[in-house]
Amino acid sequence: MKLTITYYTILIILLIIFELIS
Repeated sequence: MKLTITYYTILIILLIIFELIS
């Protein structure tokens, strides 16, 4: 389950970065 949590954490961080860029 830890891999799943890490995967979703990375996705959320990427979404935040895209929001900040645009």
